[in-house]
Amino acid sequence: MQKGRIFRLLSYRFKGTPEEEKEFNEWYNKTHIVHALSEDEYLDGYRYQDIEDPHEYLTVYYFASEESFHRMRANLGKSMESENTKQWLYWSKNYLEGYSAKTYRQLYPEGPVVEIESE
Repeated sequence: MQKGRIFRLLSYRFKGTPEEEKEFNEWYNKTHIVHALSEDEYLDGYRYQDIEDPHEYLTVYYFASEESFHRMRANLGKSMESENTKQWLYWSKNYLEGYSAKTYRQLYPEGPVVEIESE
């Protein structure tokens, strides 16, 4: 596999009440993304809100390599029983529309590749 930084882009639109959206955002920012970033495979993550439609969101996760991305994907099945995953499934099933997840490899600019050290 090629080495290089990997970006995972998640986009979605929230379709609930303002109170539900506030609750979702608090959970996402304080629990969900923090939990994801505690996993070794993730380098970093950011979340954005559309300036023209404040109900549209984009989350960007960074991985050091394709190998680390594939390790994260392989571990998803193991985490299906976690409270964090159950909450994500609840929110995504009931309140998120237009959900899209795409994964990209950085082509430019070329630069140092960040490697995850293995034990």
